[in-house]
Amino acid sequence: MAGEINVVRAETPDFAALASIVHTAVQSSTAYTPAQRDAWSPAQRSAEEMAERLAGQAIFVAMDADAGPVGFMTLVEGGYIDFAYVLPSHQGRGLFSRLFADLELLARAAWTRQLTTHASMQAWTAFAAKGFRIEEPETIAQRGAWLPRFAMAKDL
Repeated sequence: MAGEINVVRAETPDFAALASIVHTAVQSSTAYTPAQRDAWSPAQRSAEEMAERLAGQAIFVAMDADAGPVGFMTLVEGGYIDFAYVLPSHQGRGLFSRLFADLELLARAAWTRQLTTHASMQAWTAFAAKGFRIEEPETIAQRGAWLPRFAMAKDL
């Protein structure tokens, strides 16, 4: 059972929890094979690795009153959405939309002209629903596997 969920702008989030969200979401994806999921996220990152990776990014976290962090989205200066993950147990509840709404408000306030991302096969439809267009389908090499994704953009 989930508690009330609020989206907060996190200055010093629980990086271990965010790393767990990424790893759990990737490993639960039905859009990729087990080999592709293992290549993408073979193990959960440490809190220190996650803190280093997210340094300088605006971080929006969906906080469940009972469960703690259950999703997050990040924005790099210039309009790049780097991370967008929601735990499988909380998907389908509008958290992507809530996280994106706050992120988009920040981008617009900073006079960002365009948002861009590299969306996974799992996430591209959520981005498309928010007005993103596919710029180019891509396939990247990751730890010996090929991972399809989409370069996407949305003009603000």
